[in-house]
Amino acid sequence: MNILITNSFIEYSRNDVFTLLIQLINAAIYFYSFRIKEEFKFIKFSIISCVFFGIGYWTMQAWSGIIFSIFSIIYLSVTFYDKKKHLNIKSIIFLITTILLFILNIYCEYATLFIIKNYLPILSLVASEIHAYIYICCNINTKKARFLFLLSHTLLVIYEWMLKLPLFALVDICGFLSNIIELKKITKKDFS
Repeated sequence: MNILITNSFIEYSRNDVFTLLIQLINAAIYFYSFRIKEEFKFIKFSIISCVFFGIGYWTMQAWSGIIFSIFSIIYLSVTFYDKKKHLNIKSIIFLITTILLFILNIYCEYATLFIIKNYLPILSLVASEIHAYIYICCNINTKKARFLFLLSHTLLVIYEWMLKLPLFALVDICGFLSNIIELKKITKKDFS
């Protein structure tokens, strides 16, 4: 198993050096972003990470991932503006995001879902919805948000691993580990 993983990374890095570099940089950004306590700074770093994810997914032609990245950038930007200006329209942002994510995923993945009958893109859609809910409707420094991040990262790691995108899985594993560290801190603080 270990040899298979190693060979997969070596083959992947030889075939696409650009994506390798982008995702290695993104792994560090992603790990760091979940350690940030200040919400506006967290959103800014998340947007940067989503740009890196989007570029990487685009080079690999992973359409559900591209949709996930583009929508993440859009709703993170809108959420940033909403929170900065105290407009309090998060339920509208979340509803619009949910509808558009669903429609675009069905449109882009129609053949995969309904002709080939491969339901793997649903993992990305569910993870997208979880991320949207957290970013738009939650405070990231809560147990609930951290548990939801762990769930979404797990779904994304499965999605990326099944698509043979090990570097993307590595980035989400970094996010997963970062959220575990932060969840332990929150839990420890609760018991203090």
